[in-house]
Amino acid sequence: MIWDSYEWKKYLRRLLWDLKRKIQEEGDEVPFIVERNIFIIAFTIRKLFDSHKITDKLASLEFSFRMHRKIGERHHDRSLHTADPEYWDLCSHTVAKMKIRDVCNEIIHSDILNWIGDEQQITAFFVASELRASKRLVQIDFETFTHITDLVISDSVDSISISFDETGKIEKRQLN
Repeated sequence: MIWDSYEWKKYLRRLLWDLKRKIQEEGDEVPFIVERNIFIIAFTIRKLFDSHKITDKLASLEFSFRMHRKIGERHHDRSLHTADPEYWDLCSHTVAKMKIRDVCNEIIHSDILNWIGDEQQITAFFVASELRASKRLVQIDFETFTHITDLVISDSVDSISISFDETGKIEKRQLN
């Protein structure tokens, strides 16, 4: 449970700044730092959701992502943990919408997490959760990921309204 989101959002800002800097660098430690920051950012955002520190308005937003389908019926060797073009159609895609919490869950439970980019910069990453790694691969642009993180950092719950049913259970919770 996160009691006060201020310090967590401050930490998210530092992680995001470090991530933006690292995706443009070279070095042996860069993949680890990028991967670590993506996981920590996703986990922190998910905990902010779980702790009711995200407004309903932000929680309801959907973002578009490219989805790549698995090629054929061949079994994906999960030990590879890679977006291997032998298993995935990386040349074509469909577009699907996902909410922020779903994106975070995809990253947190990822079986596959691979970068897209060139020698100068990492521009996006592929991710597939362990539940969906046999069906589809999600392509997340860093620009979208950083935009989502910025939205979470600037989001502020100013009021909470709760209604209860006749047994005393929470019927509806609204975060504004």
